[in-house]
Amino acid sequence: MLDPVNIFDKQHYPQLPYEKFVLKDGRGHAVEVWAVAADNSPIFRKLARRGSDQIAVTGRLEAVKLPVMGQCTLNVKVVIDDADQIAF
Repeated sequence: MLDPVNIFDKQHYPQLPYEKFVLKDGRGHAVEVWAVAADNSPIFRKLARRGSDQIAVTGRLEAVKLPVMGQCTLNVKVVIDDADQIAF
């Protein structure tokens, strides 16, 4: 499900060096979806017109190193570059 308070695009957050949104399941687990196209505005326009918070995303999984108190934990993020990779 799309988390509507965790949508970060350049139009609303021009100071951020990235554009992303967060998906959550019913148990509170979350995954970040990073938009990496040359122009991400079609992706975020599609999210704005959504008819539902239920969403399916087709993208590439990438591992992310999260250094935590001297240890390194791995997490994943989904990377997309086209609005067609999103379906409601």
